[in-house]
Amino acid sequence: MTIPSKAIRFERFIERLRSERRADDRSDAHFLMTEVMNAIEDGYGFEPNDYSNRMHVFTLSADFDWKNIDDDPCYWDDALSAKHRTEIFNNGRIVITQIHEPKAVLLDKAGSYALADIR
Repeated sequence: MTIPSKAIRFERFIERLRSERRADDRSDAHFLMTEVMNAIEDGYGFEPNDYSNRMHVFTLSADFDWKNIDDDPCYWDDALSAKHRTEIFNNGRIVITQIHEPKAVLLDKAGSYALADIR
């Protein structure tokens, strides 16, 4: 089987994440992203924990370059390609933005406790 490029796998990640359940909080959002990404990569036969060719969502901590870890939202910029920013909000909202030109929001997934749900 030919393994698609990281760009194609990232597109599939966005598509699948869009159709998944809403996350309950920041930790659950990170878990959901990790679960979806691993499912996509595992489907192409990547070995677990072999991150040389896999996409991966780093552990949610400042040690893995997550910024504003004590604020809402925290975010992580893709350091390898410098193309995307992932923001995770305390209510489980996930926003993934293309940060180079043309800038675009690729995913804006509401959390379980979206403000609109409370009103």
